[in-house]
Amino acid sequence: MIRLLAAEANRLLSRRMIWAVVAGIIATAGLAGVTSYFGMRPPSAADVQQQQQMRDQVLADCKASGTSADDCAQQVTGMAQEVPTHDSVMKNADSMGGTIGGFLALLLGASFIGAEYRSGSLGNWLTFVPQRGRVFAAKALTVAAASLAIGVLAVGAAGLVTTGFLRLYYPAVALDAHTLGQAGRTSVIVMVQGLIGFVAALIARHTIAALGVMFGAQIIEQIVTGVAQTVRGAEWLIPLMPSVNANAFIQNGYKYQLIDLTKIEATGGPTFTDKILPFANGAAYVGIGLAVVLAGAYLVFRRRDVQ
Repeated sequence: MIRLLAAEANRLLSRRMIWAVVAGIIATAGLAGVTSYFGMRPPSAADVQQQQQMRDQVLADCKASGTSADDCAQQVTGMAQEVPTHDSVMKNADSMGGTIGGFLALLLGASFIGAEYRSGSLGNWLTFVPQRGRVFAAKALTVAAASLAIGVLAVGAAGLVTTGFLRLYYPAVALDAHTLGQAGRTSVIVMVQGLIGFVAALIARHTIAALGVMFGAQIIEQIVTGVAQTVRGAEWLIPLMPSVNANAFIQNGYKYQLIDLTKIEATGGPTFTDKILPFANGAAYVGIGLAVVLAGAYLVFRRRDVQ
């Protein structure tokens, strides 16, 4: 099995798609740098003075209208740039690295098996190694390892660049060690996306199928979420959405909002209720879902004629 894994890894690394992956990871670091430079740069003295003048004007107008002091203070909240925390900037960095890394991993996993179907090399490979279970396991493990590496590099690059700018602009801000766990879980989701791309291309025998699955899933999820938010009794659909469970896994629990349809008539507008999906739910969803998808793909690969 070790020799088979080495052969599959060599086949994967010999693909030109690897260079696109490297370019994508470099682009992720560059994008994180640009975002951090403009997003975290402290305001100039003139900007601070202008923000304070705006706050004073809003407070004066609010008090003149007879509004309470607490409500007036609420109105000016957020008008001045606050010192960012390490946790808040790392969430953005992980999201950026996970999004780009997930797309790269999905393409790599899909092209790895899709190209073999298109060229006919898969049939030739099975003549040398006729045990389809071993071949499938070796290919899936190779894609998983490569996708995990993409996740670690993309998320790590975005996180390191973002942390560097944070320390440059705000040296006194404490670094949060818990962000490493979030970055690691984001990399795991990138690995899952790579395997989803591999499975989609294996079943459809084409690389482009993985892109269709990704965009199709996003559209369906948006439609279902819209239905769950607007149709009374359909809110139970939201905890079943892949992105909600992925966020619960990444963020160690995910808070989302539901429109309380029972209060719209009384209040004249939407009232939101906070809900929390625990980490355990997200982890179980991701783990069981991946196992089911891989098992189905193996059954297809085992019984299908690959000629």
